[in-house]
Amino acid sequence: MSRYVAVLLFLHLQSAAQPAPDSIPAALEARVVPLLAQHSVPGVGLAVVNGGQVVFVGGIGVCESNTGLKVTAQTRFQAASISKPLAALTVLRLVRKGLVSLDEDVHDRLSSWQLPTPNFTSREPLTPRSLLMHRGGINLEGSWGYSARMQPIPSLLQTLTGTGVRKEDSAVRQKYPPGKFHYSTGGYCILEQWLVDALKSPYPTLVQEEVFGPLGMRGSDFLLFPHDSANGTYASGHGKNGVIEGKRYGYPFAAAAGWNTSATDVAQLLVGMIAAWQGRDTTWLRRADLEPLTHTRPGSDYGLGWRIELSESGDVQALYHRGLNTGFLSIVKLYPEIGYGVGILTNSQNSAEVIEAIGGIVRELFPPVVTE
Repeated sequence: MSRYVAVLLFLHLQSAAQPAPDSIPAALEARVVPLLAQHSVPGVGLAVVNGGQVVFVGGIGVCESNTGLKVTAQTRFQAASISKPLAALTVLRLVRKGLVSLDEDVHDRLSSWQLPTPNFTSREPLTPRSLLMHRGGINLEGSWGYSARMQPIPSLLQTLTGTGVRKEDSAVRQKYPPGKFHYSTGGYCILEQWLVDALKSPYPTLVQEEVFGPLGMRGSDFLLFPHDSANGTYASGHGKNGVIEGKRYGYPFAAAAGWNTSATDVAQLLVGMIAAWQGRDTTWLRRADLEPLTHTRPGSDYGLGWRIELSESGDVQALYHRGLNTGFLSIVKLYPEIGYGVGILTNSQNSAEVIEAIGGIVRELFPPVVTE
């Protein structure tokens, strides 16, 4: 057992020191509001799942600095690279249905575009598994996205070909032989185009059918530049100088960085994954379907889309991923065996210290339920 989990379990046993259940939200807000002010972070969406059930979901702070638009449980943030774990779940659901294979060569069903043949003497097939694990050897490690004034915004296909992309974002190419770990947004661009070509369906439709719909996630989308300035449905991104240009940048590669989501939907996702992992609900996915997520290889802690944290005994303890887009920083972490999970979404790219501190506060106020 790691020190992290041991502390959580210890706190659970200290029932006398815990706030009464009806005081927890007030206690949470009292500690988080000064923290946000201290670090100039406008707002946060927070989801906590305990014992496989949602125990808190809500928002603290504002959607945009110098406004009264409060963050709520439904406020949508850019999840950034947490889109990658979502893509992995979408693929696993399609695998379960027998529509795709983790180990097929993506070139066989890529019809809109083909990856230029690299000059390597030996080459493994480029598969969905290797792309999800960042082992396709693909370039384009990340991207800061595009502001609305950078019209026209390149499409996914143009991102792959390098047509009309910003100078920092080169065409997607194979930089290393498949099998070598190299974190790659470009690899997820290929994965997305492969899904679109193989299944003849837009990527957002696939995610809706395979994840959002089955898990009841009604507060998510992949819109590049949603118009919501009047009602605060979407949080605005913030950098060190305040609100970023245009309030949020667009990411035309949805599988890699384009997911907009709320604390409510993050909670639904965590609950769904826990239920499947623990065998309480097999209508969406089963534990056997999810286990490939946790298979890592030497040299990296990445499984399929998720980073994996092991216990001292070598068992899977947690799955997690961070997300950083221009103006946004977030984290989602899940302890499937004990049914515990936390999602912290912020509308500031400079919120790393805040996220770490909120994680500590959550561990104190919402210790995990210990079941036999």
